[in-house]
Amino acid sequence: MKILVVTELRQGKWNNASFETLAAAQQIAKDTSSAVSALVMGKGVAAFADELAAKNVAEVLSVQHDLLEAYTPDGYCVALKQVIESAKPDLVLFPHT
Repeated sequence: MKILVVTELRQGKWNNASFETLAAAQQIAKDTSSAVSALVMGKGVAAFADELAAKNVAEVLSVQHDLLEAYTPDGYCVALKQVIESAKPDLVLFPHT
């Protein structure tokens, strides 16, 4: 099983709920012998992707685009749909605040 965690940035900083969601995904993965991938989206998110890589995930996915600098539901939904179609996870987890 493949688990995808969609992380969240706010004003250039991590939303702590992202790491709580990642921890929950890692527990599910441990219980089900699954792999966890993490996704970060926005403008200039390479450093955030590097930080995620150190969080015990099988894969880090990033979507970088100028149009994702400010959150808009339409822009993020289009990008997220493309990632999900490409990565084909069995489970997608989102932080909730």
